[in-house]
Amino acid sequence: FGSNNLTYATKGYLSDTKTNDVGDYDITTSVNELKNYDVKTNTAKLHINKAALFVNTDDKTTTYGTVDKAFTSDIQGLTNGDDASIVNLTYATKG
Repeated sequence: FGSNNLTYATKGYLSDTKTNDVGDYDITTSVNELKNYDVKTNTAKLHINKAALFVNTDDKTTTYGTVDKAFTSDIQGLTNGDDASIVNLTYATKG
């Protein structure tokens, strides 16, 4: 059989997936040179979806004729080291 060993894995992990932005990426596979094989590989696809983000705006009470209190929100779901500074909130009242 020669000195080359053929190994395989049923699953694996891309080491930098969490640093990639949302979108589509090609997955390529590298195989060591095998003396007795003409190796062909395919190009697969990796699709990264947007993460869910929930913005919960707090209820407020005010009195007629006074200045509205500052509106506040709690932001949940930021990932990959992102913090609330990347979220620009705009508040509006209707009625």
